Amino acid sequence: MTKRISILPAVLWCMVAGGAALHTAQQRALQILDQTVQAQAAIMAFGDAFLVVGLAYMVAMPLLILFKTRAIAKKQVDTIPME
Repeated sequence: MTKRISILPAVLWCMVAGGAALHTAQQRALQILDQTVQAQAAIMAFGDAFLVVGLAYMVAMPLLILFKTRAIAKKQVDTIPME
């Protein structure tokens, strides 16, 4: 079983121990938690975008090779002299 650790009480305690009022410490602790969640969400979104771009690249590479070989084949057919 995994153990859940809540960071909010720890941050709140540090702020109260630093001399902040309880209400102010609660607001600041929630702001810190919000910033942390926003940063983690941005990192996860970047990872998802990177995955999508990578998959698009993997799909595009075989298509580019296919188009290139068709263009080369067409060029070779065009250069065959007709009698």
